[in-house]
Amino acid sequence: KARKAGDEAKADSLKKVAFEWYEMSLEDSSTEACDVSSDEKGELAYRLADSYYRQGAYSKARTLCYKAAELKSGWGEPYMLIGTMYASSGKRCSGGKGTGWDAQVVAWAAMDMWSKAKSVDANVASKANSQIAKYKKYLPTSGDIFQRGLTVGGSYKVGCWINKSTKIRAGGE
Repeated sequence: KARKAGDEAKADSLKKVAFEWYEMSLEDSSTEACDVSSDEKGELAYRLADSYYRQGAYSKARTLCYKAAELKSGWGEPYMLIGTMYASSGKRCSGGKGTGWDAQVVAWAAMDMWSKAKSVDANVASKANSQIAKYKKYLPTSGDIFQRGLTVGGSYKVGCWINKSTKIRAGGE
């Protein structure tokens, strides 16, 4: 047991060092000095983003996803990950409840990201469409939207850490 724990601690330590090197390579403006292409830097940024996402550091992960998409154009995976983070923020953005208006509207922002993903990368279109279809059932009803004085198709700013404007969509009917 002790050896296994030691091996895991060493692996975690090496992973941390590797990620520090990844971050340094992203900050180096000269690709030659890093000996990696822009696409490779994009993939490194995405690896870092995924790691931050798994640690719950969504804002940092989103920033790295945008960096990844900028470095590796035509790649939808970074937008897919942002969509996943948004969709999984219902509890985070509803005071821990995971239900109600604030938990539902995060799906709007998620759908925007999945739509963006498939618009830049046909390879993720099927996965993006699947996520959009899956989350439609969690959207507020048109009645809920009307009761708040809002209109389907209008604009709405999702708060919390997401802080993005999106299009109002109805579902759940």
